[in-house]
Amino acid sequence: MRLVALGDLLELADSGVWGDEAPDSGVSVLRSTNFDADGTLDLDSLTFRALDDRDRIRKRLNSDDILLEKSGGGPKQPVGRVALFRGDDRPHAFGNFIARLRPRDGVLSEYLFYLRHLHSTGKTTHYQKQTTGIRNLELKRFLAIPVPLVSLAEQQRIVDLLSRAEGIVRLRREAQKKAAEIIPALFVDMFGDPANNPKGWPVRSLQNIVAFQSGGTPPVARQDYWTGDLPWVSPKDMKSVILSDSIDHINPTAISGTSLKLVPKGSVLIVVRGMILAHTVPVAVTTVPLTINQDLKALVQARS
Repeated sequence: MRLVALGDLLELADSGVWGDEAPDSGVSVLRSTNFDADGTLDLDSLTFRALDDRDRIRKRLNSDDILLEKSGGGPKQPVGRVALFRGDDRPHAFGNFIARLRPRDGVLSEYLFYLRHLHSTGKTTHYQKQTTGIRNLELKRFLAIPVPLVSLAEQQRIVDLLSRAEGIVRLRREAQKKAAEIIPALFVDMFGDPANNPKGWPVRSLQNIVAFQSGGTPPVARQDYWTGDLPWVSPKDMKSVILSDSIDHINPTAISGTSLKLVPKGSVLIVVRGMILAHTVPVAVTTVPLTINQDLKALVQARS
């Protein structure tokens, strides 16, 4: 396997065209607004432009052409998104903010289509510049990106492997979305709406059921406090509803030397401070004794 410039694998790399609006007689001109998140094209919302006969022919898209967003981008979104044109019964051209990449013989479009991961991982920012408020992809530099040159059979194997991986990720996301919808519905079905308690469950104040325990941060200058294996949980660890470990750890001597307290196993942790609360309230149950920082509260089962 050897690396070659992306441009060496292309038969064509050109920019699109524009024209006056002509909804009745114009040609569909695809824009980056037609790009979907997965790299497909939304052909339900089209813009029709007046193109001369020459541009109608030379800028017409062929099936398996790759479209590269070379100008535009949102306030927090770099340019460089990629979409794959699968063909359509209607003729389509492409706008002047788009570059068309057409692979040469012996190169699969689907293989080069995985260039879209350069955008999803933020790497296209290395090839963009900003002028007059618009981000522009430096196409010449982008086409110099090194790409592995492998056999057609190996390209197909890579495409199949990545397609299966993406399918697994997609199924997992769909399952997580369904779980997020089903679990609250099951809770309401079993226990009723907590707001109005239609099932008439006995109600007690939370402060009569649990004790609220605060956390803290041992002095960072005391290196001996930070050399143990006792979990010290902060909001960055609250990514699962079951919590048994943390990124940072402390020595048990930090408990005896500070006001920090041990949170017992089976306690509920909740984030009470931080920017994450603008959209999420992380909650977790501990499976081991641990400690927490000042941005969390522990709900510890009150003793009878």
